[in-house]
Amino acid sequence: MGEIILYEGRSISPDMKTALALMQCTEDNPIYAELCDIYKEQEAKIKSIIHPKGAFTEGKLRVQGENDDLVIGRDVIYSMVTLGSEIVDYIREKSEADMLEGMMVDFMADSALFSFGEELSWEIRKYSEDKGFGIRRGYEPPNLLPMEAQRDAWEILSAEKTLRITMTDGFMLRPIKSNGTIYTISDNPKEFNVKHDCGNCDMKNCPNRHTTR
Repeated sequence: MGEIILYEGRSISPDMKTALALMQCTEDNPIYAELCDIYKEQEAKIKSIIHPKGAFTEGKLRVQGENDDLVIGRDVIYSMVTLGSEIVDYIREKSEADMLEGMMVDFMADSALFSFGEELSWEIRKYSEDKGFGIRRGYEPPNLLPMEAQRDAWEILSAEKTLRITMTDGFMLRPIKSNGTIYTISDNPKEFNVKHDCGNCDMKNCPNRHTTR
């Protein structure tokens, strides 16, 4: 196992387009204008209470995946990101007071988490370039990998200590605004597929597909 590299986000903020897409709300929706107003009212607050932190390290895949790229013993990079617990508490508070506002704040946080995950992936690319290898693909359990792979990432990254992320018996991360990605390493130093790849995911109706093309 390699050194655990820690990373803090740079000016991460929610994104209105992504948040609205996640809510499947288009301009012809009667609540579109109201949601845009909520976004504008909440943007500064969300930015002030998210605390993006990430970590990654080299390792070996411990579990078998669902394609030839995901075999036990495969060289991979384990990564994990979180926005911290303060945003989760705020979402709960807003949801109890007003369901619509709570939903919008929730998806605003999701958009910020996605943005931070993308930012960390480019740090992983820089690391890979320095090491002289490439990145084949990124995978997010349970898509093509069992949830046990998320447990492995959490253990290998010492995430409870490094990122203050805990894990449930069902391998779910807490705070909930956290996730992990496992990148397979390529011998080709010119291969860098670090961006989120919707082709790896079987959630064909995910509205976030429309924001990542």
